[in-house]
Amino acid sequence: MNLVEKLLSIDKTTLTEEITEKYESCNMKKWTGDGTIIIRRIRDRKKTDIQSMCLDFNKGKYNGQLFESKLMTLVEGIVQPSLKDESLIEHFGAGDPMGLAELLFNGEIDDIADAIEEVGKKENIEETVKN
Repeated sequence: MNLVEKLLSIDKTTLTEEITEKYESCNMKKWTGDGTIIIRRIRDRKKTDIQSMCLDFNKGKYNGQLFESKLMTLVEGIVQPSLKDESLIEHFGAGDPMGLAELLFNGEIDDIADAIEEVGKKENIEETVKN
């Protein structure tokens, strides 16, 4: 079976399935007793949009918003708890999802953003090694 035939044999919905993983958050563990949050792979187009927050296209250089792009990575990449949940935003007086991300995950933002970046990649590497 050639590659085209193999592609034609798969269900196209598998290409858009959300890939999620569990992540242990120190902050969540400290405050709730359960550190497990669910993170997901961010689609490439959305990831590029988030990364472009750091660039000033008029000047063609870094604009100092790296932290905001990491917060947006958390907003888009954390499934549970949803950082877009209005009741959470209101309860903590965060103002918006990025404010909630900063409040809840202060001290581990970089680590969680890196973990979100890696979601699904380990499976791809393992699959490549097997084949």
